[in-house]
Amino acid sequence: MIRYNRFIYGLLTLLLVYCGIDFIINAKQDFFILNYTWNQSSENPIGKAQVLDYDIDVLQLSLFNDFTFDTDQ
Repeated sequence: MIRYNRFIYGLLTLLLVYCGIDFIINAKQDFFILNYTWNQSSENPIGKAQVLDYDIDVLQLSLFNDFTFDTDQ
């Protein structure tokens, strides 16, 4: 029984070490939004839009060209 517990704890430890190393190596690719400089984007326009305000779940943009939608179809 003790050997079985050691095996499980060893396997979980290896899994956590692997996940930690994988996160450290690939964090900039997988979570690029965390490295984005939002202060710079609110001062400079991005294409045809400018960032007015941002929060964790809200993004407000100001569009330079208004879009028109044709709903007659």
